[in-house]
Amino acid sequence: MNSEGNPQRGAYLQRGRYKDVLDTLTRLFPPSQVAVIRLEDLSRDPAREMSRLQQFLGVSIRDLGPYRAANRGTYPPAESSLIEELADYFRPHNLALTEQHGVSLAGWIGH
Repeated sequence: MNSEGNPQRGAYLQRGRYKDVLDTLTRLFPPSQVAVIRLEDLSRDPAREMSRLQQFLGVSIRDLGPYRAANRGTYPPAESSLIEELADYFRPHNLALTEQHGVSLAGWIGH
């Protein structure tokens, strides 16, 4: 995927390569000290994900609700050609993320 002439596009693509972020974190910290929370999981079941995070941190588990959606927007659907282009771009990154860090992005484009 070419981001020439559009540095912002390149920055978005780079931020979407989560494996690179986890590679850096696991060089600095043992994997047992790194928690991954997918936005989809947090949005779908915030109480469960917050409980999981509290357990990971070793703190008392408390109900932190009520939870409400914030900054939720409505966007037009992306063009199918863009979705294909993004899927092709992210596929190797997402597969490596699953293989090396056990983080599944099943259901995401490029996986």
